[in-house]
Amino acid sequence: MPGRDVGPFAPMVLAMCDKYGYEEQHCQRVAGLAGQLFALLADLHGMGEEAAALLRHGALLHDIGHAVHYRAHHRHGAYLIEHDASLAGYPAQERAVLAYLARAHRKQTVPPPPAGGGTGRRALRLAALLRLADGLDHERTGKVQILGAEVTGKRITLTVEGVDLVAQADLLNRKAALMKPAFGRKVVWQAGAGATP
Repeated sequence: MPGRDVGPFAPMVLAMCDKYGYEEQHCQRVAGLAGQLFALLADLHGMGEEAAALLRHGALLHDIGHAVHYRAHHRHGAYLIEHDASLAGYPAQERAVLAYLARAHRKQTVPPPPAGGGTGRRALRLAALLRLADGLDHERTGKVQILGAEVTGKRITLTVEGVDLVAQADLLNRKAALMKPAFGRKVVWQAGAGATP
């Protein structure tokens, strides 16, 4: 199926998505937007393909907790990722990061999982990118486009279209708040040509 995932752990991630009846269009869009942000900010974060795959898997799984309870779906999703047999073959450290991404994609953030080798910092940065992508597709219109990202000083200016930056300002700023602890920079939103300011 076009837009589905590749890689050694993709079949188990997609099996889990299907098992819990995930909202495929939204999750695929969030995965695409998160991947775009990851690529645009590569010079800032310095992470490689393994982290990009982890972010994609986290984006696909971020809402599976809806199968249990809507309002607490971030917590239920994290639990399912940690304990469901569908992901039994996923490496334990990366599985903990996936659970963290589900838990941290909404509401107040929690500290990243403690681990050596920069895993906690990587988890925090991936969660920040996932939160931004999820916020951009909040209205689920499929029209959002990220036109560019510019890093200057302590700011990241994201140019987007297809989202009403005035109506969605509070939501987008809440979603972007994790960028400060993750990257040491604040996100500034800019409307692209054809976007609502």
